[in-house]
Amino acid sequence: MKRRLLNLLTALSLLLCAVVIVVWARSESTFEDVRYVSAGPFRWSAWGVSSVDGPVFFGHVTHTMPPGNSGVVGGWRFESSTGKSRLWSWGMAYLMQMGQLGHHLLGFGVMHQEGIPVREDIEAVWALMVPHWFLACVCAVLPALRGRKAVLRRRAARRGEHHLCTRCGYDLRATPERCPECGQAAAGGVG
Repeated sequence: MKRRLLNLLTALSLLLCAVVIVVWARSESTFEDVRYVSAGPFRWSAWGVSSVDGPVFFGHVTHTMPPGNSGVVGGWRFESSTGKSRLWSWGMAYLMQMGQLGHHLLGFGVMHQEGIPVREDIEAVWALMVPHWFLACVCAVLPALRGRKAVLRRRAARRGEHHLCTRCGYDLRATPERCPECGQAAAGGVG
């Protein structure tokens, strides 16, 4: 059961790494946002992920409207727009605000700002900026470790089949009990 769960996590991590790489390649020309909006009568709140040219933003926005303004419809939203589009993505707004209001270094950034005036409304924004390459590397760690372990296990099995030390590869036909080179005990005698 534990091995199946680890295999599933490895496959999901590899799939997520591939998705991040594709989104990263697309981010040069396309801004993409996925967010969930929770709406009330004079206030809406949204959690989302945005991919823009370079970074990925994870963010939360709370938007307060004065009485009399119509509410926003809640639910899931996906937006994709090209750099030539007149529509501004959520992530592009974050990118501009990060430059003005946030703290950023080497492609990473954090921003928390309350009381941002947007026309007659007020916004509170929290955002975390992470480069695409960092997300791809994080997602690739588990598959890389599992792949390395599989290669080492296969190498040791092949060495054992050819009467070699499973650790260093020394020929064990003359000393079948223990490797004289590294001291590793042999798994089985030479037949």
